[in-house]
Amino acid sequence: MSDTKELIGKKVKGARGEGTIIDIDVKGNIVVDYNGKKFKHPNVALEKGLIKLVDEESSVEEKTSKD
Repeated sequence: MSDTKELIGKKVKGARGEGTIIDIDVKGNIVVDYNGKKFKHPNVALEKGLIKLVDEESSVEEKTSKD
């Protein structure tokens, strides 16, 4: 559970666009704010690839664009 709490404030990208993780509820659902609209993702959304951390994607893109 402590690992998921570290995700709060991270930017994610999903089917609804880009958003920010604002909370992890009691059941472990990930609450994401997409430009003012809050949406709960199941706790396995990151593992299944339904939502992805933007930081990881941007660092990969920067490395490939520089080469």
